[in-house]
Amino acid sequence: MRTKRLAVPIFAALLVAGCIQREPRFTETVDRTWPATEVRNLNLEGMNGSIKITAGNDSEIHMVANVTSHGEKASDVLRIETDGDTLRIGERHHSSHAFPFFLFNDSSARIDYSLEVPPATNLQVTTANGRVEITGVRGEHKLRSVNGRIEVSTPDAKLDATTVNGRIIAKFTSEFRGARLRTVNGSVRVMVPPHSAISADVDTVNGSFNSNIPVNVSSDRTAASGANHEYPLDVTTVNGSVTVSEINHDES
Repeated sequence: MRTKRLAVPIFAALLVAGCIQREPRFTETVDRTWPATEVRNLNLEGMNGSIKITAGNDSEIHMVANVTSHGEKASDVLRIETDGDTLRIGERHHSSHAFPFFLFNDSSARIDYSLEVPPATNLQVTTANGRVEITGVRGEHKLRSVNGRIEVSTPDAKLDATTVNGRIIAKFTSEFRGARLRTVNGSVRVMVPPHSAISADVDTVNGSFNSNIPVNVSSDRTAASGANHEYPLDVTTVNGSVTVSEINHDES
């Protein structure tokens, strides 16, 4: 009798698994270029996959997106639109299975983005699962990730970066103009040019703090204060170390 009662759940599970396996898998590369004469802002909303943005020339924005999806073509997943001076790139999310068992829903595509943008472009980037890497862009950065590291190398951008599970590395090669960095599980490393004008506030719960910039340390938290109080550096991490240092010639 017990065997008969188990037969239906086992059959249902096999049916679900079989249907999922029959979903077609699409792999496609989307290569697009836009004139950048009127675009000042790039808003990119990813879900699963890496995002890499580098500074290119002033006249165009170039994107290569490698799309892997189950049940949907790239044209059904990728969403691109221009709104005034803002280029918006995102993803449509549909359920590819008609079953109520959300644990079996693998409809989210993986898209790995690689973009070249004018150096002055303002960036707003969000992703759930994947690293974010920005190189050479001078415009304002607002970066968000849930599971993934954030790495930025910029001449002098104002930076706001947050991740839950991942490290943050921020390098300012020309001038430091302020940064707000947040992570829960991950280390934070900040590199600034020599003699940068910094007012720093560093808060870490479970992790060490190291700096080759003069600091003051309070009894209840680590608080780093630069001699020049011009641009703020605000760093918070729960589980991870924090390092603030000047760039040496090999790192610039």
